Amino acid sequence: MSPLGNADASECANYCIFLFSDLSRKITMQNLFHDGGFSIELRMILYPNAKINIGLNIIEKLNTGFHKIESCFIPISLYDIIEIHENKINKLSLSGIKIDGDTSENIIFKTLNKFRSNSKFKIHLHKNIPIGAGLGGGSSDAAFILKYLNEKFKEFNYDQLLNEANK
Repeated sequence: MSPLGNADASECANYCIFLFSDLSRKITMQNLFHDGGFSIELRMILYPNAKINIGLNIIEKLNTGFHKIESCFIPISLYDIIEIHENKINKLSLSGIKIDGDTSENIIFKTLNKFRSNSKFKIHLHKNIPIGAGLGGGSSDAAFILKYLNEKFKEFNYDQLLNEANK
């Protein structure tokens, strides 16, 4: 059965291409006015989406605790919300679904620290994607941050970016 109900394989493929295209990316730039418009603080709002695995093959467990996998997945409309803007220090705040543990151990904070830029960022994550449900929320959050910061600072070429994403 098709993941899109009665759609054929070609329609499913076109839908997946649409979801990953620049035209449909749910990343928006917003200028937020907090004092009646007298100062402008530029912020980026990211909407990293969850995904459902259609097929999953675990190849091996890595020393990092992660797994090397082969996967076929489709993005779904459930997403976290990440607000990011420049700050004096790297800082992560959280709301939504409770995330246990120290924020310095969060995958977003670890991703943020991969960049050697002099810029620092305050990130707020509003967690909507359930933790540990196999929907890829944490990895999606990290991927969106990694991609956004790399577009901003141009620190990694494509191969380096993939290498950083696999760490």
